Amino acid sequence: MSADRQLTAVPRLLKPSEQLIIVVLLVLGTIAVDTTLPASDVMRRELGCASDCIQAGFSSFFIGFALGQLGFGPLSDVIGRRSALLIGLVTFVLASMLLASAQSSAYLPHLRLLQAIGAASGPVLGRALIRDYVPASRLTNSLSLVITFAGFAPMIAVPIGGIVADAWGWRAVFYMQAVIGTALFAGVALIFPVRHLNDSGFLNGLPHIPGLLRGLLLEPWIYIVSFVWSANLIFVVNSKSLFRNFGELSPTGYSLYYSAVVAGIPCGAYLVRFISGALSSQALVFVIGIAAAVSTLAMTLAMQLGVVSIFLGSAIIFTICVGATLPLTVGLVFVRHTTFVGTRSAVLGAFQYTFGALAIFGVNSLHIQTQSIGYVAFLLCLLSTAVSGGALMLHDLHTSQNSPE
Repeated sequence: MSADRQLTAVPRLLKPSEQLIIVVLLVLGTIAVDTTLPASDVMRRELGCASDCIQAGFSSFFIGFALGQLGFGPLSDVIGRRSALLIGLVTFVLASMLLASAQSSAYLPHLRLLQAIGAASGPVLGRALIRDYVPASRLTNSLSLVITFAGFAPMIAVPIGGIVADAWGWRAVFYMQAVIGTALFAGVALIFPVRHLNDSGFLNGLPHIPGLLRGLLLEPWIYIVSFVWSANLIFVVNSKSLFRNFGELSPTGYSLYYSAVVAGIPCGAYLVRFISGALSSQALVFVIGIAAAVSTLAMTLAMQLGVVSIFLGSAIIFTICVGATLPLTVGLVFVRHTTFVGTRSAVLGAFQYTFGALAIFGVNSLHIQTQSIGYVAFLLCLLSTAVSGGALMLHDLHTSQNSPE
């Protein structure tokens, strides 16, 4: 068997170089979105588009991000993680270059859609690579560590985007994204030289795909992480309007406020390493969901009352909850499975960003006022808590039925 035909890697801890590449792959979508946030007003003015054209670009991005994951996940089970990643990164780089040279807003949603499809290869295959390498007993801790580092991306991406936009204009932001994609392409080609496939072989396992999809559609943890992530995306996309409620901010000033809030995501992800032994993962997801719902409600009330300190504190607690939910729920989706990992990762990511795109589209279509956006996030967190509560009860019932008398 040649090196390019090697099957799934033997379980082991990831090397630092592999962890670094996977972290950047996981946050490729975040880089593409967050670095453009500070420049969104300037883009709108220079391209001469209406106030909602940038939001339409974000909606297109999240739809493309969901579709791209559904494509690249199964593709990687057929042709290998490395080859699928290289195709996705080339697509991302080309779309970023086209966005940088755009002269009109007419094609902005289409180019953002294309960029998102390429960017989607990063997180869907980054998750798959973690599952390929890491044994089940270490999966949650490894996810916690990688997501912790990935959680710093919004803190870094938004300030960098603001600085680049202030210094060289919004087009330079997209050129920067193209450079990052090119560097990732080189890293993947050098550090992951082996093709990783399912032990069973994707084509031989095709008859099992309908059953796999049915099982994933009934997997509560996919819905839970999708609801929480949708609430987070609503906050991210509308963050400039939310902060503007307390006064006008420059791109750099907005970046600093935003970074302070999203610092909660890596903190929450790292916290999982210390609390995962106190309760079961299922119970922790339920408790964290309650905290997320309470924090979004407090954040909304503080915004309506104009109390910036409570708003910021509640927003940080919310992002801590988001960060803690991610490794726990992703671990619960993957922990029992070693086959069709790319496909499982694709369905997980597609759900997250389809729900997120629908939530953003709903907020924009219904013209929900800025001060009421938090109520949408609150309802999504309530849904997450309700589903996790039901899943926890079923888990406890199943455990009690199978325990010895």
